[in-house]
Amino acid sequence: MQVPDLSVQLDTGETVQLSCLYAEKPMALVFLRHLACMFCKEFVKELRSRPELNVVFVAASGVPEVKALKERLHSPHPFIADPDRVVYRAFQVERGTMSQMLNVHTFARGVQALAKGNWNGRPVSDARQLGGTFVVSPSGAVTWAHHSRDAADNAKVSDIAYQLERAAV
Repeated sequence: MQVPDLSVQLDTGETVQLSCLYAEKPMALVFLRHLACMFCKEFVKELRSRPELNVVFVAASGVPEVKALKERLHSPHPFIADPDRVVYRAFQVERGTMSQMLNVHTFARGVQALAKGNWNGRPVSDARQLGGTFVVSPSGAVTWAHHSRDAADNAKVSDIAYQLERAAV
């Protein structure tokens, strides 16, 4: 898949072309389910320990909400505010079924996330939105994709780091 060069709005309020975020080095584009999602907060916290990675988060909320989450979670990575889910649709990041939201895996992972201090809040966007992670090379090609199988399914940070390294070659 070749990435469409969309105009996107960053958490700073600045509007840029998506291509400028991966022009210099491969980018991991990480789609969050919604800003109140415990699994998303956990994932942002895991990735903040890797500030050297070119990670860009996409959230289906406006700039003020996205900026507040980034600051609250102390993330060094940029966020894209995508309240109309234009970027989600371009990457075919889908909405989940009820069985993808509530199942044995999401329950078990929910207990783990709670134990780490990650709480679900009240969703301000679509609670059935699934997540995903896409590695994009400087040529604009998606070289690796992880589509979340359910609400609790995020890519492994080690897999993201490895795929970013591979895409740089």
